[in-house]
Amino acid sequence: MASKGLEAITTGGPVRVGAQTDDVNVDDAGIDQWELKASRRALANLRTLLYGQPMIDLLQAQIDEADSKLTQYLAESDGKYTGTRVVLTVEGLKIEQFIPVLRSILGAAAADDDEGRRKASIDFLFPTHPEHYSLPIKGVGVIETMGGIPTRSFPAFAPPEEVPDFVSALIDKSYDISMTGKAGLEDGTIFTYVLQEYKDTLAGMEVSLRIWYPAACPPEYVKEHSEHYAVEFRNGCRMAAAALPPAPVPQIR
Repeated sequence: MASKGLEAITTGGPVRVGAQTDDVNVDDAGIDQWELKASRRALANLRTLLYGQPMIDLLQAQIDEADSKLTQYLAESDGKYTGTRVVLTVEGLKIEQFIPVLRSILGAAAADDDEGRRKASIDFLFPTHPEHYSLPIKGVGVIETMGGIPTRSFPAFAPPEEVPDFVSALIDKSYDISMTGKAGLEDGTIFTYVLQEYKDTLAGMEVSLRIWYPAACPPEYVKEHSEHYAVEFRNGCRMAAAALPPAPVPQIR
Protein backbone atom coordinates (compact mmCIF):
# COMPACT_ATOMS: atom_id res chain seq x y z
CA MET A 1 0.00 0.00 0.00
CA ALA A 2 3.01 2.29 0.42
CA SER A 3 3.82 4.69 -2.42
CA LYS A 4 7.29 4.86 -3.96
CA GLY A 5 7.85 8.20 -2.27
CA LEU A 6 6.91 6.79 1.12
CA GLU A 7 9.17 3.78 0.59
CA ALA A 8 12.08 6.08 -0.26
CA ILE A 9 11.49 8.22 2.83
CA THR A 10 11.22 5.16 5.07
CA THR A 11 14.37 3.54 3.71
CA GLY A 12 16.37 6.73 4.01
CA GLY A 13 19.24 5.70 1.78
CA PRO A 14 22.68 7.33 1.98
CA VAL A 15 21.39 10.87 2.53
CA ARG A 16 21.79 12.43 5.97
CA VAL A 17 20.16 15.76 6.84
CA GLY A 18 20.61 18.06 9.80
CA ALA A 19 18.55 21.12 10.68
CA GLN A 20 19.26 24.23 12.71
CA THR A 21 16.49 26.54 13.87
CA ASP A 22 16.53 29.55 16.14
CA ASP A 23 15.95 27.15 19.04
CA VAL A 24 17.66 23.81 18.36
CA ASN A 25 20.12 21.92 16.23
CA VAL A 26 18.98 18.40 15.26
CA ASP A 27 20.11 15.48 13.13
CA ASP A 28 18.02 13.01 11.10
CA ALA A 29 16.69 11.39 14.30
CA GLY A 30 15.51 14.79 15.52
CA ILE A 31 13.74 15.47 12.23
CA ASP A 32 12.13 12.01 12.55
CA GLN A 33 10.70 13.13 15.89
CA TRP A 34 9.24 16.27 14.32
CA GLU A 35 7.70 14.14 11.57
CA LEU A 36 6.25 11.74 14.14
CA LYS A 37 4.74 14.64 16.10
CA ALA A 38 3.21 16.09 12.93
CA SER A 39 1.91 12.66 11.85
CA ARG A 40 0.17 12.18 15.17
CA ARG A 41 -1.48 15.60 14.86
CA ALA A 42 -2.66 14.81 11.33
CA LEU A 43 -4.02 11.40 12.32
CA ALA A 44 -5.84 12.79 15.34
CA ASN A 45 -7.43 15.44 13.15
CA LEU A 46 -8.53 13.00 10.43
CA ARG A 47 -9.83 10.33 12.82
CA THR A 48 -11.83 12.94 14.71
CA LEU A 49 -13.31 14.47 11.55
CA LEU A 50 -14.07 11.06 10.01
CA TYR A 51 -15.23 9.36 13.19
CA GLY A 52 -17.96 6.76 12.74
CA GLN A 53 -19.74 6.07 9.46
CA PRO A 54 -17.58 8.38 7.28
CA MET A 55 -14.47 6.36 8.16
CA ILE A 56 -16.31 3.07 7.63
CA ASP A 57 -17.49 4.24 4.21
CA LEU A 58 -13.96 5.31 3.28
CA LEU A 59 -12.49 1.92 4.25
CA GLN A 60 -15.35 -0.37 3.19
CA ALA A 61 -13.70 -1.79 0.07
CA GLN A 62 -10.53 -2.62 2.03
CA ILE A 63 -12.54 -4.12 4.90
CA ASP A 64 -14.38 -6.34 2.42
CA GLU A 65 -11.04 -7.37 0.88
CA ALA A 66 -9.69 -8.28 4.34
CA ASP A 67 -12.80 -10.37 5.10
CA SER A 68 -12.45 -12.22 1.81
CA LYS A 69 -8.74 -12.91 2.24
CA LEU A 70 -9.02 -14.13 5.82
CA THR A 71 -11.91 -16.42 4.89
CA GLN A 72 -9.75 -17.83 2.10
CA TYR A 73 -6.69 -18.24 4.36
CA LEU A 74 -8.80 -20.05 6.94
CA ALA A 75 -10.05 -22.51 4.34
CA GLU A 76 -6.54 -23.09 3.00
CA SER A 77 -5.02 -23.57 6.47
CA ASP A 78 -6.98 -26.75 7.33
CA GLY A 79 -7.11 -25.84 11.03
CA LYS A 80 -3.40 -24.98 11.30
CA TYR A 81 -2.17 -21.70 12.78
CA THR A 82 1.08 -19.79 12.97
CA GLY A 83 1.96 -17.36 15.74
CA THR A 84 4.38 -14.79 17.04
CA ARG A 85 5.40 -13.47 20.44
CA VAL A 86 6.71 -10.14 21.66
CA VAL A 87 8.00 -9.63 25.21
CA LEU A 88 7.94 -6.08 26.55
CA THR A 89 10.20 -4.98 29.39
CA VAL A 90 8.59 -2.03 31.16
CA GLU A 91 10.37 0.15 33.71
CA GLY A 92 8.61 2.48 36.10
CA LEU A 93 5.13 0.98 35.87
CA LYS A 94 3.47 -1.91 37.71
CA ILE A 95 0.56 -4.08 36.64
CA GLU A 96 -1.92 -2.43 39.01
CA GLN A 97 -1.02 0.95 37.51
CA PHE A 98 -1.34 -0.22 33.91
CA ILE A 99 -4.56 -2.27 34.05
CA PRO A 100 -6.93 0.74 34.55
CA VAL A 101 -5.66 2.29 31.31
CA LEU A 102 -5.95 -1.06 29.54
CA ARG A 103 -9.57 -1.21 30.65
CA SER A 104 -10.14 2.32 29.34
CA ILE A 105 -8.68 1.35 25.95
CA LEU A 106 -10.81 -1.79 25.74
CA GLY A 107 -13.79 0.08 27.12
CA ALA A 108 -13.83 2.37 24.10
CA ALA A 109 -15.42 -0.37 22.05
CA ALA A 110 -17.88 -1.37 24.74
CA ALA A 111 -19.18 2.02 25.86
CA ASP A 112 -22.98 2.05 26.15
CA ASP A 113 -23.68 5.35 24.43
CA ASP A 114 -22.46 6.79 21.14
CA GLU A 115 -20.84 9.86 22.69
CA GLY A 116 -19.11 7.67 25.29
CA ARG A 117 -17.71 5.44 22.53
CA ARG A 118 -16.56 8.46 20.57
CA LYS A 119 -14.82 10.09 23.53
CA ALA A 120 -13.18 6.88 24.72
CA SER A 121 -11.98 6.12 21.19
CA ILE A 122 -10.45 9.55 20.66
CA ASP A 123 -8.97 9.76 24.17
CA PHE A 124 -7.66 6.20 24.55
CA LEU A 125 -8.00 3.78 21.63
CA PHE A 126 -6.87 5.91 18.69
CA PRO A 127 -3.72 7.38 20.29
CA THR A 128 -2.29 3.95 21.13
CA HIS A 129 -1.61 3.10 17.47
CA PRO A 130 -1.71 5.00 14.16
CA GLU A 131 -3.48 2.08 12.47
CA HIS A 132 -6.46 2.06 14.83
CA TYR A 133 -8.88 3.49 12.30
CA SER A 134 -12.31 3.18 13.83
CA LEU A 135 -14.81 1.13 15.76
CA PRO A 136 -17.45 -0.89 13.91
CA ILE A 137 -20.84 0.80 13.92
CA LYS A 138 -22.28 -2.19 15.79
CA GLY A 139 -20.64 -4.67 18.14
CA VAL A 140 -17.53 -4.63 20.30
CA GLY A 141 -14.64 -4.49 17.87
CA VAL A 142 -12.00 -2.43 16.12
CA ILE A 143 -10.81 -1.67 12.61
CA GLU A 144 -7.03 -1.92 12.49
CA THR A 145 -4.40 -3.00 10.00
CA MET A 146 -3.71 -6.73 9.69
CA GLY A 147 -1.50 -8.00 6.88
CA GLY A 148 -1.31 -4.49 5.46
CA ILE A 149 -5.10 -4.11 5.09
CA PRO A 150 -7.60 -2.34 7.38
CA THR A 151 -9.45 -5.26 8.96
CA ARG A 152 -12.63 -5.27 11.04
CA SER A 153 -12.43 -7.74 13.91
CA PHE A 154 -14.43 -8.43 17.05
CA PRO A 155 -11.99 -9.50 19.79
CA ALA A 156 -13.03 -10.88 23.17
CA PHE A 157 -11.26 -12.49 26.08
CA ALA A 158 -12.23 -16.14 26.48
CA PRO A 159 -11.42 -18.77 29.13
CA PRO A 160 -8.62 -21.25 28.29
CA GLU A 161 -11.12 -24.03 27.60
CA GLU A 162 -12.60 -21.96 24.74
CA VAL A 163 -9.33 -21.55 22.82
CA PRO A 164 -7.30 -24.25 21.04
CA ASP A 165 -4.82 -26.37 22.98
CA PHE A 166 -1.88 -24.75 21.17
CA VAL A 167 -2.86 -21.50 22.90
CA SER A 168 -3.77 -22.72 26.39
CA ALA A 169 -0.72 -25.03 26.55
CA LEU A 170 1.55 -21.96 26.52
CA ILE A 171 0.03 -20.32 29.60
CA ASP A 172 2.99 -19.59 31.87
CA LYS A 173 2.18 -19.80 35.57
CA SER A 174 5.16 -17.60 36.41
CA TYR A 175 3.09 -14.63 35.21
CA ASP A 176 0.74 -12.91 37.66
CA ILE A 177 -2.01 -12.51 35.04
CA SER A 178 -2.72 -14.65 31.96
CA MET A 179 -5.58 -13.86 29.57
CA THR A 180 -6.61 -15.84 26.50
CA GLY A 181 -8.83 -14.51 23.76
CA LYS A 182 -10.10 -14.83 20.23
CA ALA A 183 -11.40 -12.57 17.48
CA GLY A 184 -13.87 -13.05 14.67
CA LEU A 185 -15.07 -11.44 11.49
CA GLU A 186 -18.46 -9.75 11.29
CA ASP A 187 -20.14 -13.05 10.39
CA GLY A 188 -18.77 -14.64 13.58
CA THR A 189 -16.00 -16.66 11.93
CA ILE A 190 -13.11 -16.90 14.41
CA PHE A 191 -9.78 -16.26 12.69
CA THR A 192 -7.25 -15.33 15.38
CA TYR A 193 -6.30 -16.18 18.98
CA VAL A 194 -4.25 -14.34 21.61
CA LEU A 195 -2.47 -14.98 24.88
CA GLN A 196 -1.52 -11.94 26.95
CA GLU A 197 0.46 -12.30 30.19
CA TYR A 198 1.75 -9.86 32.80
CA LYS A 199 4.10 -10.08 35.77
CA ASP A 200 5.63 -7.46 38.04
CA THR A 201 9.39 -7.09 38.15
CA LEU A 202 11.66 -5.14 40.47
CA ALA A 203 11.86 -2.28 37.95
CA GLY A 204 8.29 -2.45 36.67
CA MET A 205 6.66 -5.29 34.73
CA GLU A 206 7.12 -7.79 31.92
CA VAL A 207 4.43 -8.32 29.33
CA SER A 208 4.28 -11.35 27.03
CA LEU A 209 1.97 -10.96 24.02
CA ARG A 210 1.20 -13.79 21.59
CA ILE A 211 -1.09 -13.87 18.57
CA TRP A 212 -1.96 -16.60 16.06
CA TYR A 213 -3.25 -16.34 12.49
CA PRO A 214 -4.28 -19.05 10.00
CA ALA A 215 -1.14 -20.76 8.70
CA ALA A 216 -1.90 -19.80 5.08
CA CYS A 217 -1.72 -16.07 5.92
CA PRO A 218 1.34 -14.30 4.46
CA PRO A 219 4.17 -13.81 7.01
CA GLU A 220 3.33 -10.11 7.20
CA TYR A 221 0.33 -10.89 9.38
CA VAL A 222 2.35 -12.16 12.34
CA LYS A 223 5.37 -9.88 11.76
CA GLU A 224 3.27 -6.72 11.58
CA HIS A 225 1.25 -7.63 14.63
CA SER A 226 4.30 -8.14 16.81
CA GLU A 227 5.27 -4.58 15.84
CA HIS A 228 1.67 -3.45 16.38
CA TYR A 229 1.67 -4.93 19.88
CA ALA A 230 4.93 -3.18 20.80
CA VAL A 231 3.68 0.24 19.67
CA GLU A 232 0.20 -0.21 21.13
CA PHE A 233 1.31 -1.36 24.57
CA ARG A 234 4.24 1.08 24.80
CA ASN A 235 1.82 3.94 24.21
CA GLY A 236 -0.65 2.44 26.69
CA CYS A 237 2.13 2.36 29.28
CA ARG A 238 2.88 6.02 28.61
CA MET A 239 -0.79 6.88 29.10
CA ALA A 240 -0.83 4.95 32.37
CA ALA A 241 2.30 6.71 33.60
CA ALA A 242 0.83 10.12 32.74
CA ALA A 243 -2.27 9.29 34.81
CA LEU A 244 -0.27 8.51 37.96
CA PRO A 245 -0.24 11.09 40.76
CA PRO A 246 3.00 13.05 40.90
CA ALA A 247 5.67 11.59 43.15
CA PRO A 248 5.93 13.40 46.48
CA VAL A 249 8.74 15.91 46.73
CA PRO A 250 11.19 14.90 49.50
CA GLN A 251 11.09 17.29 52.43
CA ILE A 252 14.39 18.68 53.64
CA ARG A 253 14.50 19.06 57.39
